Amino acid sequence: MKKIILDRIVTLEDLAARDKQENGLAWLLWKCEEGIRKGKFSARWDGKRVEGEAVMAFVNNGRWGARCKVCNAPQYVSPKTPVFFCAECGCGNSGRGWGVEFPENRERIEAALLAREVTVDESLLIRNVVELAMHARPKTPGLARNWRAGIEAETLEEENAERKGKR
Repeated sequence: MKKIILDRIVTLEDLAARDKQENGLAWLLWKCEEGIRKGKFSARWDGKRVEGEAVMAFVNNGRWGARCKVCNAPQYVSPKTPVFFCAECGCGNSGRGWGVEFPENRERIEAALLAREVTVDESLLIRNVVELAMHARPKTPGLARNWRAGIEAETLEEENAERKGKR
């Protein structure tokens, strides 16, 4: 294992870049077309229709995500493109997306998570930042780059100070 530098929380925009899409919205529309082509759902989303209660963002292993309200599948999300479209069920085959709610203190939460060092197995053939985040493991046990609604930035900062002091 070697120490790696992953200087941001990975988002939908990183996924779009990996897949050579212009931006997060273009990636979502691309996945919608793919879902229709594969027969996963039939209702086409226009990239504009956003209705209903927003889904809440979370961070899992250094990646911003949210879960579908219908099938519970996790999908990447981004503050730059705060809209959710489920590539698995097409948001219940509804032809719409949902808004994404990010925490007001997102930058502070991200800073606390990024203070947590991660490592990755050198034998893995990592090709992009999305794969890097997927395979990264916390250097300090108990300090994963995870966050969910209800956890305050102060709590993350206190955990950082407490656990790093015990190394």
